[in-house]
Amino acid sequence: MLLSPKSDIVFKLIFGDQRNADVLAAFLQAVEIARYLLGIKIPISEIAAATNLSREEIEKLR
Repeated sequence: MLLSPKSDIVFKLIFGDQRNADVLAAFLQAVEIARYLLGIKIPISEIAAATNLSREEIEKLR
């Protein structure tokens, strides 16, 4: 059975683990591109809450 990454717990397991920093970086880059193309604003605080990373850690991944 596959677990959906849309689930908060699964999302945090995937993107909130330091061992998956490269996956998180790729995801954040995709989010940034989508934000730019669609004109959507997602506060870093929401990304931090979803990934268990600090604002500073997220900024380093950009």
